[in-house]
Amino acid sequence: MTAGLTICVKSTTSGAEMFKAMSGSLPSQESQVPATSFSLPASASASDGRNPTADSKTWGGSLAPASLAARIASEFNDNSKNSSNNSSSSNNTYRSAASAEFLSAAGTGSPIKSQDEPSVTPESSTTTSPIDLVVAAFAENVSWIEPMLARVVPSAVTVRLYCKGNLIQDSRCMRIENIGAEEFAYLTHIIDFYDRLAPITIFTLGSIYNDQWKFLKCRKLNFVLSQIDTPEKRARFSGFATMAHQAPDSFMEFEGYFKLESYRQHAGGPNAPACRASKFPLDKWFKEFVNVSLENARHIGVLYNPIFAVSRERIHRFPKADYEKLIQEVLRCKDHEHAGVIEAGHFLERSWKAMFDDLRPDGGIKCCGHFGQKKGDPMCCGFENNGETIGMPWTICKAEWPNCSGFVHNSGWGTCIAAGLPPREDVCPEEIQANSHKAKAHKKPQQSGT
Repeated sequence: MTAGLTICVKSTTSGAEMFKAMSGSLPSQESQVPATSFSLPASASASDGRNPTADSKTWGGSLAPASLAARIASEFNDNSKNSSNNSSSSNNTYRSAASAEFLSAAGTGSPIKSQDEPSVTPESSTTTSPIDLVVAAFAENVSWIEPMLARVVPSAVTVRLYCKGNLIQDSRCMRIENIGAEEFAYLTHIIDFYDRLAPITIFTLGSIYNDQWKFLKCRKLNFVLSQIDTPEKRARFSGFATMAHQAPDSFMEFEGYFKLESYRQHAGGPNAPACRASKFPLDKWFKEFVNVSLENARHIGVLYNPIFAVSRERIHRFPKADYEKLIQEVLRCKDHEHAGVIEAGHFLERSWKAMFDDLRPDGGIKCCGHFGQKKGDPMCCGFENNGETIGMPWTICKAEWPNCSGFVHNSGWGTCIAAGLPPREDVCPEEIQANSHKAKAHKKPQQSGT
């Protein structure tokens, strides 16, 4: 970026209209979301469930169409027979409560359950805590859960660990199919617990030990916890909290033109074809599946690496049928998961914030200058001395929301926030960082299919 450019700027992965005005062309549509780097078996290449292979046959699938009832029951029976001849049968049976409910409703009798399937404990089936922590995991080390939750006073969290496949051996695992990424676990929880959600639910990826981008995912989760870690904070909770990208209060554009035809499973790797959504690009898909105006979505923005806290009331803004429609869209790719990632999952990642966050009354979100600054002044937020200046007056905060927070030069806009708020916590606890390095040093190679 040329020094001295008199405009408030951000990365070429967003701000399409601004860059079109500057250069006459749209920025690259390739997503710059940091990839995960957790070491997986040779047959796998990404964490948080973004795994193109499954090591054993699975059954079911939430909310399958009625015409598939017989096939689902048949697949389950096939798995039960296979499990009886397999010494590790308990690892080859997968739980999908929504599928079980569907089978019962379709006239197949009581929900089918394998004798080898771990029973759901009373704590897992009845909400008794003010917070549920929903973890979407595939092959990650999840020993971070206890130290990360230690800051919550008093102990007020029920852990809901959704494990794809059988690579994680943890007694808390509620096993689901290896479909898509985190969106399948998130939707499964919302649908299964819709009528008994906790007052606040935290949704998080399993790869908190990932050290990319200065432990970005850990920082995101820690920030979310910092908003609700005491009874007083929970009583004042607005209903939604997230760190959209690289800093608290960062603002990332809702880019309606985004689509995903192919995807690199790792840096430098070959392109894998994506399983396409029923509608694309993002804005057409959003209009079909999310009952929020596109105009509001553009003002609210998106979040990446979806880690957020949301209230029961915000989830209930949408009827259960809306979430069922979303999971059916994900399940369209059930038979094609080995071919690549699910485009609809990436669309949903860019929709959570618009679904659950509130539109500001003044609509004034994006900023790179505090109230009192003017056009031509140095940009705010630690970048005052980088030579860049404020080029657009509307990126300066107004008196009622005077402080610009979260602006990261060449990455994302900031958000105007009220005066007098406590410092925004943006740190990964030292214990997590230390344990992450230990886990890497002692991690043994895994064989494919284990």
